[in-house]
Amino acid sequence: MFHWYTEISASLMRNKLRTFLTGFAVGWGILLLILLLGTGTGLRHGLEANSDAIGMRSGSSSLHCYETRLPYAGYERGRTIQLYDTDIQLLQRKFPEIESIYPQLNKWVDNASMEGEVISANFGLELRAVFPEYDEEIQQVPIVEGRFITVGDMKSRARNVVIDDKTARSLRPNGGSVLGKLIFLGPFSYTVVGVYRLSGSRNAVCYLPFTTMAAQFPDEGVAYSNLYLYCPSITQEADFEHLEQRVRQTLALVKEFSPEDDWAVYMSNDTLSTSDMMGKIFFGLDVFLWFIGLSILTIGVIGVSNIMLVSVQERMREFGIRKALGAHPKHIIGMVLAESVFVTLISGLLGLILAVALLWGADYYLATSGIGSRQIFEGVTLIFFQNPVIPPWVAVTSLTVMVISGVLAGYMPARKAVRIPAIVAMREQ
Repeated sequence: MFHWYTEISASLMRNKLRTFLTGFAVGWGILLLILLLGTGTGLRHGLEANSDAIGMRSGSSSLHCYETRLPYAGYERGRTIQLYDTDIQLLQRKFPEIESIYPQLNKWVDNASMEGEVISANFGLELRAVFPEYDEEIQQVPIVEGRFITVGDMKSRARNVVIDDKTARSLRPNGGSVLGKLIFLGPFSYTVVGVYRLSGSRNAVCYLPFTTMAAQFPDEGVAYSNLYLYCPSITQEADFEHLEQRVRQTLALVKEFSPEDDWAVYMSNDTLSTSDMMGKIFFGLDVFLWFIGLSILTIGVIGVSNIMLVSVQERMREFGIRKALGAHPKHIIGMVLAESVFVTLISGLLGLILAVALLWGADYYLATSGIGSRQIFEGVTLIFFQNPVIPPWVAVTSLTVMVISGVLAGYMPARKAVRIPAIVAMREQ
């Protein structure tokens, strides 16, 4: 074994330029491929990290009812579709993938006031009636002080409210907590029990117990036009569209409208739609990066093949002398293959290590310097590049392809060379 190592080392050192060119072709191909794929992965992870910026839960959907657009069963178009508690119970029984259903109840007021401080909203301040599960299943409400709506609030119809931090600061310009303070929202008064961080471009919303608002607006707390649905098992847009079609068909039988009327009843899932769109974008990006990376790898393979072919041609005289001294053809071929494996493996590993180091360094620099992220709104920071790791199989496969290419590139001309008679081979210059 040591004899083989010494012989290979001596052969490689005698041809330093050839060894360097072969190793450079392999290492450069691996380096660029890993850098490209790692960069694509870093961009993907960065954008995926921004998915929670709007706070929507992945399993949350909405069901909306409007007017019918199609005449059906003797009814004219333009009928308003509304849902009742019996309809909610029907959907819960028939569709096990819908784990929870919550009615939507919203009101808008022109202003809010606290202890003489009054603020006005340009487009109105939304009062949203919610259930305690809203924060966990529908939309994240990042509480920074106090608490969210509880089961106790629901049972007692407590006149409690959770407001956003911007509204809280406007109501208390001199500082101080708003917890426990009385706030007037339109004609109604509530006690502030929690403050949440308002992030991004979301409008300010004041959260009330559903039972409280339903009691204050009894006519609207019976019939609903919008529902929140929690469907955590629905992760693909195709499955969501199938569920929407089945829900519409079920309600069409009860409410007597056309099952094809997608204006009367329709469902939406912004998070799933965005995720599906981003998935298509990243698939296209992956295909593009793989195409570029494999093209570079192919160029490296061709380079290795050409260098090995020239190498064997240059060593024809050496092979002839070895055969004349009694060397077996298998020994000569084995020596060429060993040299090829040694050079491609070492060079490929060096290229791989350098690529991983560069990716790690870029990730660390972008994270610590702040260049890789930017705050677009208060509380919302977009990340452009994060954790540029690649699957181990990609690195192993790339390295294996280069090594095998080097072996084949050396084997074919070496096999041809050893078939030439020794006396003929020794005449080669």
